[in-house]
Amino acid sequence: MHLHCTFKRKKKDGPEPSFEEKWKRESSKNRKWCNHQYVTELRSDFAQIQNEVLTRNGYSIRVNHRTLKAQKEDAEQNGDSSLARLFSRVPEKYIGVISCRGLRERHFDLVMKLDSLTKEADELEIKDDIQFVSSRLKALIDSQSVKTTSAVEQKGFNDR
Repeated sequence: MHLHCTFKRKKKDGPEPSFEEKWKRESSKNRKWCNHQYVTELRSDFAQIQNEVLTRNGYSIRVNHRTLKAQKEDAEQNGDSSLARLFSRVPEKYIGVISCRGLRERHFDLVMKLDSLTKEADELEIKDDIQFVSSRLKALIDSQSVKTTSAVEQKGFNDR
């Protein structure tokens, strides 16, 4: 499970200012969001809440808010080498909001292209089906006209 939380660092110091006022004056920042210990405690609390919900709903999986390094050290202290190897992986690299936006746009472009190609393939498939049916009908009509012609010739209607 992965979660991103965004908090405003600005303190609410009265009624909400108008749009213009918001840019004219600077609100003071709430420095608790810059405190690493506070954010770590917040992550710990959220992991605890998630685990309670998972337990209540019958899931045995658990969320751990600690770093991979800390979890690996804990596994090594407990003598669990397989779990320690699992936590030896390189953590995912933080790519930032700007990069995520670029990835979303690229993903959207690829989805739209796939949709376009799928529609194009469907149209080609329909055209192929139409051509197949058309050729079968033509072959059937030709074979029927050959049968009709040969039947007419057999009955002697050509002599008139």
